[in-house]
Amino acid sequence: MPDNSANWGIHLGARDLVISQTLVLHFLLVLLRVGGIFAFIPIPGIRSAIAPTRVALVVLMSWLIFPLTPAVSGIEMTLSGAFSVMLAEVSLGLLIGLAIQFLHEGVVLGAQALSVQAGYSYASTVDPNSEADSSVLQVLLGLSASWLFLSLGLDRILLKAVLTSFEAYSPGAFMAARADAPALIALSGEMFGQGLRIAAPIVGVLLLVDVAMALLSRLQPQMQLLNLSFPLKMLLSLAGLAIAVQMMPHRMMHSSEGTFRFIEKILSPSGG
Repeated sequence: MPDNSANWGIHLGARDLVISQTLVLHFLLVLLRVGGIFAFIPIPGIRSAIAPTRVALVVLMSWLIFPLTPAVSGIEMTLSGAFSVMLAEVSLGLLIGLAIQFLHEGVVLGAQALSVQAGYSYASTVDPNSEADSSVLQVLLGLSASWLFLSLGLDRILLKAVLTSFEAYSPGAFMAARADAPALIALSGEMFGQGLRIAAPIVGVLLLVDVAMALLSRLQPQMQLLNLSFPLKMLLSLAGLAIAVQMMPHRMMHSSEGTFRFIEKILSPSGG
């Protein structure tokens, strides 16, 4: 466009704003990677927020990260070339976000197993994270895991990992490898291990209570001891949770080490 074709503000010497296709593609790639990560981040209440708020959060984070990322180079400015690099950026973001989500789901899995055995599954409410019908104990421990993620400073480590991902792979340079799948599957297995470590000790005690009540009811059928097992199991589970909650920060930090090791492996030159 000629330099003498003014658009608006002619007295101020303003001209038309020209944005190159490379700059637009660069920002879109950053937006897709950050959006893929935030699709799984367990932020309390983020799913219950209105859609414009969630979109604005992703766009704002991408806008802040965008000046710190290297320029896009070596990408074919065609529809197929742009689509392939966009798909690669989304896959990298989803890998990082899914690894973080496993931390939260491990606690929720343990709470769900404990709710069934302790009797808390009879009272249900809506989980603000998943918007699903869940037990009260499951929602409580799920929110506790989300707040622990923030209070332990793991969100700052995650933001640092996001910036490191652009240093390891400039926008459009990441290519998903088949070797990443076994590490991701192993990390998902750790999610079940974390849930079992939370619920197994308490579930074991509740099982012993059921066995003891069953034996006593066989010895004294007229006492109807099985009717007392329900409140007793709830009280014992609360006592066990009081001890388990004190250990949750340590377990969260221990589990996060494996998660960020996986992310570091993905972002290493030989890991991706």
